[in-house]
Amino acid sequence: MANDRMEAEIATFIAGHVSARSGLPNTKNWTSSQILDLQRAANSLITNSFSGKSETNFDIDSISRCFQCLYMIPSTDEVSVLKKNQLFVIKLIERKQYKMAWIELHRLSHILNRVVNSVETGENSPIGNIPLTVDILDGIPYVECIVNETLVNSIIGIIVAHHFLCLQNVLLYLSSNVKGVSAGVDPLLKLSMFENVNSFFQSNSNFMHWIVLSSQLAPENIAKYTKNAIKMLNGYIKIIEILARNSKVPILKECRMNLNSTLNELASGLVLGGTRPRKRQRLEPNSVITVQEITSTAHEVHECLLSLAESPSSILLDQLNIRLMEASHDLLNHDTIVKAMAAYNLQNDSFSRTYVKIILSAFATRSGHLKSLGKLHLELIDSFTIFVKDLLPRSEDSAILTSIISQLYTILNPFNHYKRLRNLSNLLYLVGNKWQNVEAWKWSIKYELNITLNESDYISFNTKASKVCNMLLVLGYNDESSRLLLSVLEKNQNLQAQLSLSGSLLLQVVYKCISQDDKFPRLVFGNNSLSDDFKLALVFDIFRVLEKSEDVSNKSDSANKIVQEVTFQNDDYKSISVYYYYNVNGLSSYLDIKIPTTKNSLLNCGLILQKLINIEFSESQLVNCIHLFEIWLMTPTKVINTYEQNIIITFLHYLKYNGCTGHLIRIISTFKIKSVSLDPQLKLLLESELCSAISQLSLYNDVSNSLIDLKSNLKANNATSLTQILSFNILQLEYCIGTGHIKAAKEKFEKILSILSAREEFQLNSNARLSAVDKFNNLLLVAKFQAASAKLNIALNQPVASYNNLRMAIKLLYSIVIKCGPNMPKELYYQIKWETSNLLSDSYKRIIVVLKRIGITRDSLFYQNELKKINEQTSAPLINCINYFEILLFNIFMDRHEDREILLSKLDDLLGQRIVSTNLSVKFFKNIANGILKLNGKSITLPHFSTLDEIPYSELVSMYRLDYTQEKTFEYLTSLYTKESPVVFDVDDSIPSKILQIKKQVDELFFKMKSHPQFKFLSQVPQCLPSVHEGGKNMQFADSTILNDFLAIKERIMECIAREDFVGLAIYELKDISFVLFRCLHIISSITIYLPKSSLLEDCYYLQDLVKALPVNNDRLLNRDSKSSNQLLPEPISHSIESFDSKSLEFATELSMQLPSSWSVITLDICPYSGDILLSRYIKGKHPWFLRLPISRYHDRSPRTSVISFQEMETQFKEIIRQSDLSTKSSTTSKIHTKEERKNWWRLRFSLDLKMKDLLDHISDYWFGGFKGLFFNYDEDAVFQKFKTDFLKIINNLLPSRVSETGPFSQLDDNIILLFYSLPSYDVEAVDDLIIFLVDTLNFHGEHNDFSSIRMDQLHNSLEVLFDKYFSLRSPCSREHIVIVPSSNCTFFPWESLGFLSDKSISRVTSVRLLLGLLKNGELHASRNSGNAYYLVNPGGDLKRTEERFQPIFESKKGWKGSVGKQPEEEELLSGIINSDLFVYLGHGGCEQYLRASTLFRKCLPNGPFLPPTLLIGCSSGALQMNGILEPYGNIFNWLACGTPSVLVNLWDVTDKDIDQFSESVFEKWGLLHTYSNSLNLAEAVSKSRSTCTLKYLNGSAPVVYGLPLRI
Repeated sequence: MANDRMEAEIATFIAGHVSARSGLPNTKNWTSSQILDLQRAANSLITNSFSGKSETNFDIDSISRCFQCLYMIPSTDEVSVLKKNQLFVIKLIERKQYKMAWIELHRLSHILNRVVNSVETGENSPIGNIPLTVDILDGIPYVECIVNETLVNSIIGIIVAHHFLCLQNVLLYLSSNVKGVSAGVDPLLKLSMFENVNSFFQSNSNFMHWIVLSSQLAPENIAKYTKNAIKMLNGYIKIIEILARNSKVPILKECRMNLNSTLNELASGLVLGGTRPRKRQRLEPNSVITVQEITSTAHEVHECLLSLAESPSSILLDQLNIRLMEASHDLLNHDTIVKAMAAYNLQNDSFSRTYVKIILSAFATRSGHLKSLGKLHLELIDSFTIFVKDLLPRSEDSAILTSIISQLYTILNPFNHYKRLRNLSNLLYLVGNKWQNVEAWKWSIKYELNITLNESDYISFNTKASKVCNMLLVLGYNDESSRLLLSVLEKNQNLQAQLSLSGSLLLQVVYKCISQDDKFPRLVFGNNSLSDDFKLALVFDIFRVLEKSEDVSNKSDSANKIVQEVTFQNDDYKSISVYYYYNVNGLSSYLDIKIPTTKNSLLNCGLILQKLINIEFSESQLVNCIHLFEIWLMTPTKVINTYEQNIIITFLHYLKYNGCTGHLIRIISTFKIKSVSLDPQLKLLLESELCSAISQLSLYNDVSNSLIDLKSNLKANNATSLTQILSFNILQLEYCIGTGHIKAAKEKFEKILSILSAREEFQLNSNARLSAVDKFNNLLLVAKFQAASAKLNIALNQPVASYNNLRMAIKLLYSIVIKCGPNMPKELYYQIKWETSNLLSDSYKRIIVVLKRIGITRDSLFYQNELKKINEQTSAPLINCINYFEILLFNIFMDRHEDREILLSKLDDLLGQRIVSTNLSVKFFKNIANGILKLNGKSITLPHFSTLDEIPYSELVSMYRLDYTQEKTFEYLTSLYTKESPVVFDVDDSIPSKILQIKKQVDELFFKMKSHPQFKFLSQVPQCLPSVHEGGKNMQFADSTILNDFLAIKERIMECIAREDFVGLAIYELKDISFVLFRCLHIISSITIYLPKSSLLEDCYYLQDLVKALPVNNDRLLNRDSKSSNQLLPEPISHSIESFDSKSLEFATELSMQLPSSWSVITLDICPYSGDILLSRYIKGKHPWFLRLPISRYHDRSPRTSVISFQEMETQFKEIIRQSDLSTKSSTTSKIHTKEERKNWWRLRFSLDLKMKDLLDHISDYWFGGFKGLFFNYDEDAVFQKFKTDFLKIINNLLPSRVSETGPFSQLDDNIILLFYSLPSYDVEAVDDLIIFLVDTLNFHGEHNDFSSIRMDQLHNSLEVLFDKYFSLRSPCSREHIVIVPSSNCTFFPWESLGFLSDKSISRVTSVRLLLGLLKNGELHASRNSGNAYYLVNPGGDLKRTEERFQPIFESKKGWKGSVGKQPEEEELLSGIINSDLFVYLGHGGCEQYLRASTLFRKCLPNGPFLPPTLLIGCSSGALQMNGILEPYGNIFNWLACGTPSVLVNLWDVTDKDIDQFSESVFEKWGLLHTYSNSLNLAEAVSKSRSTCTLKYLNGSAPVVYGLPLRI
């Protein structure tokens, strides 16, 4: 137990000793007594192990640790320990533990070297698998004088014995591992080691020197040594012979010859070490050597040299070695000796190598006595250098080469032959490369560290040093690499003309050292041997290297190590280094370093700025940052250095990124008057950013002046780049747009486009070689140009072109976001990133606005989500807040409530910051949101200023952007959403502004009418346009003021419509103008006569259809242009807009030509202001007729009658569909198990079906009432004319206003009489509805009739007789067809299933313009080949009943192709559809999951091929996603946009069994399955098939036909 405890103590002591030497804290403080106990314990354990007979006592590791411990204790008797250690080695060899013996011999070599030469060696020297024989067989380096003279007698014997043990261990290891060594796979020994064995016995080896010295002290030992040497030589010769049988390595043959020669010499009686043992001499300082001695010895040397040159032999070589050792110290000053030395012809053999080493040893031992190196000396040395160089490629061992090079260096170094020394360094470097010789590499650099280099030499020196240090790192020599690298850096800082290390290989290796050696940062950056200036420059350069690395974790660790370890004597340098650290790009995280104190306020600003960027945004710190920068602006400064300029640029960009426009303007304005010498590029930046910031506030007077200053700076700066010039031109372009100089803007646009088009680097497939930064800046420049072009196209009323500009801008900016990585300088990275982020979020918001303008909300939702993503990735509270407000408002306007609470919560958090809450833009958006959400808030408009000087400081610093166009957009959308005019708004010349004002006036007029005795009920009665064509003599108006006011408003609206910029308005603006106009026209028509002298009716009809046609038309344009909009640069501007009048005339002409005479076109809408139904009817050959039906009129007449509003109807309808969907979900049907449960389920389904029927009946009875005849088209033939005459007689006879009058009476429009004529049956309530309408119309035209005085019974009797007489005589138009055009908010309802329309041929279209396009294409009369159809049935695989029902039918049809029960490839599906005359889809949805809209658009637009007639018989295939006050979107729009002439779809989800029955009925009645002469058109087939459904309304009402009523 005691032994175990002591062994543990010894292990702890060794570990602590090693830790202390490694720079780590010692784990335990040892007292002297404890160390003495350890010493005794170690000795005891060793003695016990040696004396024990049992192998169990001989613990090798334990004994080895004991020796290691004893060598670490300074007071140890080393001689005694060394002897025991040698005994331990002998025991290991006896036990055949050769590897362990090697380790012990390796340690003994280090200890003996330390004792003899006082060389400090580390205990942790690498042992591993390196060829230890190389070190061991070099022997203990011999010295003239042993430092520790007291050890001479005792230590020499140990040294000689050590050499013999080394030879013995190698020999025995060889004997046991012959195969491995022979094959070259032995991990310890290589065949090349035999050269070392051969050298071991050479007279100049360390071993021989120690033999000679030992023989002088004890001559009797020489015979013993010689005998042992002969044994060793015999053993090695035998091993070589064995190896030579299996290996053809030339060195074996040479070594055997040399060893045999040495063996023969010893066997012949020559004693080991030569013929005459050398006497050990000590040179005293004042000793004198006679001339006679010199001459005699020199002669012998000379003779020996000449003999060697003529007849080389080993004996002569040994004699030469001895003679040179005995010769005088000034021997080499004799030219004859030097010439004789050069006489030997060097060959590539070991003899020549030994000769060279002997000669160089002679030089080395006399280096102190050479006054100079003469020509002969240098020629000899150069020949040896060339010898080494020639030897290098052919040599198999590095030891001899490094030895020779080392001797050459010793000779040359005192005389400063720098070029030759560098040659030696290069040779060592090559040796290192060939053998991966660490020592050779290290010394190759150390040689040059002491050489004075010129600037050009430094570059090659640094490159070589870098490669060496790198290889040391690769091989695991981290400490050596680090120390060597420090020396290289110290040498670099001594260069007088400071050499930049930026971009050098040396910096790469420094980085590698930092990442691999934890001690290196402190060694270099915490080292005072490097000056502050050099160290700071090194920190900056290495940080730049780190930035380029893509290994985020490694470079983060490295940067953190540097900033923690770096020290400076100057505190400001520490601050700058911290700034540099925070300015390193792409670290995974940054240390929160306490900001060092500095008097430089700009540097303090920079440090805080970097923390804001890298650690966390803090409003107080941003305020502090601005304050410090302003202090610096007030401080006198002569020069701005590089890091200060970096701070300035980063700070300005950061303010811009955070929306601090006001602060930015103020700071740059102050900067411009600061007396300081500025870099020209910084001047340009200041002017450019100032101009851009002022533009943000729409201060165009100041922008003009700023552009002049910027232009002046550009001309003065010779280094101006093309990018800067183009940026200036883009600022000019935006200025022209902002000031309304559209002609100048177009010219500027064309100039920029021309420049960019001529430059290769701005082409899409450019091959220009540019840096990453230049590429990103070019992309950013083009994105800015695209964004500016988008503004210009909006000004030119080209919203689709504007969309394409913004789409490409977003594409370019997103490309920058994706590709701009953190491996570039951080200041450039953030400049690009921040500007990209701001421009990208602006582009997203603007493209959303553009899409809303053109009525395409499908894509706007995508961009809203993208805006939300980029906003969440942005850390700029003010910008975040504004973006979230805009997203919130977009969602509100679209009636999307999903994220509202989340957005409001985020806004509350952001509004807690003063920089956000005080901003004018935020206040504006907050006010709008509060108003919509019915929260508290004041009305606010953005302030208007003409110049910067007008803005108070307190307001300026709270400004981000004054965008009055955006302000008006949101004001208008808000007025639409709330149906209220803005409380406060600015009236300018824009149409939206005028309409807002008109709307307010209209509201006031309607309020005024409510108190007017004649008109107070006007808004509650049906109104039509036109109603009365000629006035009767009995017309009496009490007040014409209201009429005149409405007429004035109507004229103002028509003036707006006549303007060129009218067609460029947003769809929601056009729609609103249409509502306001009809609101006025219906009132005017109700109280005055219509004079058919103008195109008013046609213009109104075109206007109401324009807003319906634009979404699909714009979608076509967008996707048509998308094929050509992938160019990097904008398309040239085209500005050819036709006037509203010409377009209206063209529309009316085409309609009268194309529309079949038997067709009625009925438009249907809901007035957002009154809730009335807005209807119009167009029949070929007639003027359009417009009708307004108050939904609540039955209730207004009889309050007991309950009539639901449109909103209530929508709610009830959606609830029916919701319950229906819920009842068919698997979660519901899976719970039905019993018969009773199934009955209950059917009971629910039938109740829902009944509710749907009731809803349809309610709308038919109370909404349309007596006006159902509007939908029917009867010939206005002689029968009608007689009916009209008889009808007017009854009216004239029974109305009190006409009974006593002879006329003429007010002439009613024929359409009013047609309402009576077209009634489907005589229904008293329906006729009452029409009578009241007729009487009210006459009343408001001044022909007053009191309802109480009208004999209603008699009137009914007369009319019923009239009906009975003519109803059977009426002539319905042949092939009558009704086309309904529901507005976007009416599309969800199945108007076709209203009771009075249930048996009619009805289809719907999105607009009359779309209908005209289909008719113009001849689709109505085109022959349909039912034998060329393509079908897709049950592609999802879960509608098995549908598959089983239709698969045999379809597969039996000749010529039909398709897919059943599997999903086809998209291209295959599209090809099948395009190449067919009919497409039938029976599956889920509208096939959009198998055929994307983008694929359809890409194939079909702009010029086809168009899609064939299509039956999309899936759930909700025709449903639209409603979007509040904005346009809806749905899959059906995609098919219509791609030219399909007819589509059958379902408006909501249906059950498969019912819809399968319906589908088969449609196929049969349409003639798809069998050809009939009386086949119905598709609309008729659908109408007749609804009743085949079990649930005739819940399922049967869902299918509707879009497009034409085609026939097979």
